Amino acid sequence: MKNFIPKTNKFINGETVSYTLMAAFSVFLLISIKQLLKVFCGVSVAVSCVIGLIASSLVFYLLEKRFVFRKRVLSSNLRQIIK
Repeated sequence: MKNFIPKTNKFINGETVSYTLMAAFSVFLLISIKQLLKVFCGVSVAVSCVIGLIASSLVFYLLEKRFVFRKRVLSSNLRQIIK
């Protein structure tokens, strides 16, 4: 009984929390970039939304790869594609 390790298939685990934090940061980044481009650079709303979406999606992907799925990132690229 002293070597009991609880299963990690709960609804809220470390991966879920990390993913939620990275998603919230990505949304904040999207809104920030859109507003900065719209207010300070004079870019139209539609264009600033598209630029913000692309930038925040790219940052979200990199943060997710680094902080959420770190163990899987250390495997080969072929394994990542297959999974």
